[in-house]
Amino acid sequence: MLAAGKPILYVSHDEDDYGWQFLEGADQELEDLTIIGLAHILEIDPEMEKLAQLEPGYHATRVTQRSAWVVEKTPAEPENEGEI
Repeated sequence: MLAAGKPILYVSHDEDDYGWQFLEGADQELEDLTIIGLAHILEIDPEMEKLAQLEPGYHATRVTQRSAWVVEKTPAEPENEGEI
């Protein structure tokens, strides 16, 4: 979850369900996450509009709120062997 005053430093557009993730960093715990509307994300940081064209299966990172975004293909998650 985004804490008040913390910048969004990691944005992911998921390939499997086309969901979006807006995080303070790539390493967040599942229990810390929450669902909020896109309009609220734009209230928190209007710069997120620049990433509206981020393709599914890609993520963008930046070091600080004023840094340039670096866009990369999100690596595929390893498949679990032996799973039915």
